[in-house]
Amino acid sequence: MRTYGLACDNLLSVDVVTADGQVADGERHGARRSVLAVRGGGGNFGVVTAFEYQLYPISQLVGGLLIYPITHAHAVFRFYRDFTPDRP
Repeated sequence: MRTYGLACDNLLSVDVVTADGQVADGERHGARRSVLAVRGGGGNFGVVTAFEYQLYPISQLVGGLLIYPITHAHAVFRFYRDFTPDRP
């Protein structure tokens, strides 16, 4: 999120099936227009059936599920605070 923005910031194109059954794809209806409709159009206008995103190369990924006893919460949050500021 910090380096390349949110997923919605990297959305290039969407395909939407509208409420009346028409297919509005990014290629025919303008990719930018369809993206803006999905991002700010509210609900009930259709269902997105495909997304196209801008991807970026990464060299390292840190993730996973960490579970600690509640008694370790203070130390865990202190470590997280100190570990994350300079991470991408």
